[in-house]
Amino acid sequence: GTAYNYSEWYKSNVETEINAMVTMADGTVQYYYMGSAAPSQTSWQKLNLQFTAPAGAASMTVFHIVDKVGYVQSDTFSLTVASATPAPSAQLNRAIVSLTFDDGWSSIYANGLPLLEKHGLVTTQYLNSGPHMGGYTGYMTYAQIKDFYARGHELGWHTRSHADVTKLTASQLTTELTIPSAFLQGIGVPASAFRHFATPFGAYNTQSVAEIRKYYASHRSTDLGYNTRDNFNLNNIKVQNIKRTTTAADVQGWVNKAVADRSWLVIVYHEVGTTNEDPTYSTTPALFDAHLGAVKQSGVTVKTLGQAVEEITPQL
Repeated sequence: GTAYNYSEWYKSNVETEINAMVTMADGTVQYYYMGSAAPSQTSWQKLNLQFTAPAGAASMTVFHIVDKVGYVQSDTFSLTVASATPAPSAQLNRAIVSLTFDDGWSSIYANGLPLLEKHGLVTTQYLNSGPHMGGYTGYMTYAQIKDFYARGHELGWHTRSHADVTKLTASQLTTELTIPSAFLQGIGVPASAFRHFATPFGAYNTQSVAEIRKYYASHRSTDLGYNTRDNFNLNNIKVQNIKRTTTAADVQGWVNKAVADRSWLVIVYHEVGTTNEDPTYSTTPALFDAHLGAVKQSGVTVKTLGQAVEEITPQL
């Protein structure tokens, strides 16, 4: 539950990423994506990331990973406990929580929506058009997406095919960022409703984000952290990621920190079911109900991602 600031200086000729390996008190191991680092061949760059340890963590190892042909040099590492409370100048007017979902799984509608209605909470749904247009099993139908939207939930874009935007050509990236007219006709929603973007796999680089911002008002990654005045970045909105091991106590801890710091907490969900295609980044209906109960009982303001951006931006 404790937040840590991690920093290092590095040089590299390729995009690299930073991961945390957390050993739990029971001896099991969990892996977390912390963020990415853009290439910097000619000068040393300082990398600053924040990581919140899950409940039950005993120790952590940080890896700076090269997953392609290239090199990285790193030096001067630091891991410190983050300040308990940001300076007043960094705090928002009030704490905000946004619940976001990636991929448009049918389990979000079947199992998640009834619980969201139960607790009176709205979400932002980041969608890929490919599975829905292809009629793939396991994904929402046009009618279900339309129903989500009609109930006050926000729709965001997540590429056509769930592509890694860092590995696309310029023309491929343009295609993935534009929404097919047939998809819009199917759900009966205009393209103007899709104002915000989340990258698949949390993968991004300087070039892809620059292109994303030509089409969308924000880019949400899967980089860990909380959003305050001093680190607010529409090019990289930070989050806390839900995994199968995430408990209601974990979510309560995130909410408590957001309330204490007056920060914006963005939570990322995927599937909500008892049998999920990707169990690692999924949750069960029972746990989801407990998560929502923790958020609701805290009294914290819950807004869609777009609504939160509109409230926070004038405060900067």
